[in-house]
Amino acid sequence: MWNERKHPSEEYEQRSPSISPTQSDLFAGATATLCDSIAPFSMRNSSEKLSSCGASTTPTRQTEHYESRPLADVVATGDYMARISGLVEGLAAVDDMPNALALLWASIKVLGAERAVFINFERDGSNIMSCHFMLACEPGWCQKYLQGDHIIHDPWLAYAAHHSEPIVASTLKSADANSQAVTALASRHGFASAVLVPAHSGIGHSRVSVLCLGHSNGGYFEKAGFSKFKIGARSLTAELHDWSLARLRRALLTKARLSTSDLELLRHQHQG
Repeated sequence: MWNERKHPSEEYEQRSPSISPTQSDLFAGATATLCDSIAPFSMRNSSEKLSSCGASTTPTRQTEHYESRPLADVVATGDYMARISGLVEGLAAVDDMPNALALLWASIKVLGAERAVFINFERDGSNIMSCHFMLACEPGWCQKYLQGDHIIHDPWLAYAAHHSEPIVASTLKSADANSQAVTALASRHGFASAVLVPAHSGIGHSRVSVLCLGHSNGGYFEKAGFSKFKIGARSLTAELHDWSLARLRRALLTKARLSTSDLELLRHQHQG
């Protein structure tokens, strides 16, 4: 679902990072899970399709019409960083998916994007074991992405697995037709211009996240304003990464039925 590229500056210096030739092997056998999604798009006839992917659907809102201001104008707003910081701080205080998604929607609009997909994936060595998707975009894209098994050829995920620098996706060069099909699908569903913001866990780098921010206007993120946009996007991605890890940890503890005392004993055992 994600395909990535290298990072631009205000002047948009185009660069192309290398992507491993064994990209398909990286994601072979991975399982995908859709988190609850709230999208301001029509979801007519999509409930069954989403349930088949393991997602629970929620009531939707009317399609929103976004302002088409240049990114440079958006980031020049006097309270730009303060508004983003307030929303990111709010995310740290919520523990349920609906509120987290509502804050994600608010954050991407303040940043200057129109839509986003947040992906958290687990890797074991060079293999991707599982992916979790948090959608703030048109659900139809994710349906087609999963049904087409595009995760195997996704250059955005491949970039996030090995890099930490936020980039404009158009600076990544898709080497084969399968990778190009993944990016073309994203472009048709509102990611004509996209920014990829990876986040890595500190221990072992087994958990990786990437926030994909999109705009329907081609070249939108390639113009002036990206440097300041990148700072806000990085802050949001880091908080989403921590939030998703805490959520996964709570789910694991609930499933394993571990108490606080059990965790303390395990900690002592780990320390010898």
